[in-house]
Amino acid sequence: MDRIQEYSPTISERLTNLSTAEKVHYGLMASFVLLNTADALTTAGFLGLGGTELNPLMKQMFAQFGPTATLISKTILAGALTSLSFESTKKTLDFLGVKNSTLLPDLGLFAVNAYAAAIVTNNLLLIERLLKNG
Repeated sequence: MDRIQEYSPTISERLTNLSTAEKVHYGLMASFVLLNTADALTTAGFLGLGGTELNPLMKQMFAQFGPTATLISKTILAGALTSLSFESTKKTLDFLGVKNSTLLPDLGLFAVNAYAAAIVTNNLLLIERLLKNG
């Protein structure tokens, strides 16, 4: 008996077929992952140069679990919660009949990305200061 092979589109074909809203959303999610990874790396770099974490919650978690485990866990948890929040908000807006139901959650994701970019920028400035002052 011959097996019928199902056609599976390539990644580039899948990207070509996305709507503009989907492309924006996936771009924002990719930015979120990159910015949170940059946050973890710059925080680790800052701590490695002798910097001190000022956030009391993060400071306590660093003491309890170590900086590496805390930063990795925080990045994964932030990604999972952001994704769930997006899906939950989108489903609620769809249920309520709101058109363009991805717009509001994507604006929230944009704001979260802007906040993460500010944190990474701050971390880089702190690293620069530590390197200058030895």
